[in-house]
Amino acid sequence: SDFKHKEEEEVAQILSQKYGLEYVNLSLIAINNDALRLINEAESRAAKVGLFNLVDKNLSVAVISPNNPNTIEAIKKLEERTETSKRVRGEKT
Repeated sequence: SDFKHKEEEEVAQILSQKYGLEYVNLSLIAINNDALRLINEAESRAAKVGLFNLVDKNLSVAVISPNNPNTIEAIKKLEERTETSKRVRGEKT
């Protein structure tokens, strides 16, 4: 429902502030296919991350839980290949 979706977005905004991450409403963002190619689906699901934009070497990453060890490890691997800018969204990617 619209109410539930709005509530989830508000929680995501609050959590992004708590973790010092930029909030991005992914329903308003076009997904960049080049970003998607940097991680396979199984790795993305295991780490609970979604890559949604890549400009030059700046990669935008959506995360469910920024303190999840799998998330941290996946981001470290991605940082080895790009300069990663972290973004958060409260829903599953």
